[in-house]
Amino acid sequence: MGTRHEIFDGSDATLIEAARSAFEADAGPYGFDLTRHQCAAPEPWSEYADPKTGHRWAGWLAAFAAQERMAADAARYNFLRGRDLDTINKGGVFAGMTPRNVVLHGEDLDAEIDAAMLKMRLE
Repeated sequence: MGTRHEIFDGSDATLIEAARSAFEADAGPYGFDLTRHQCAAPEPWSEYADPKTGHRWAGWLAAFAAQERMAADAARYNFLRGRDLDTINKGGVFAGMTPRNVVLHGEDLDAEIDAAMLKMRLE
């Protein structure tokens, strides 16, 4: 039986079982019925016989997906944050600011992003 979900593309069969094992270890002590249907389920929450357990499983998957997206965003940001200031001359991906036409990285990038976000909130 396989589970299809946006974060589990089927390329790693052990990923869904590892997530399910962690979920069941967490949900079991709270008295959730962990009985699964014997046939393939079209949606993750319908895999468990008890709808309450299924909805908790769906929430677990959604939280896992959100965590994965945040980790990817953090990795992208850290990539930009660590770029060499000379990247504009060498070519490649970098963070910059106009109209001053400067390359930003490290704490300067953090400060400019924080200032721009604050400005947007105040507008």
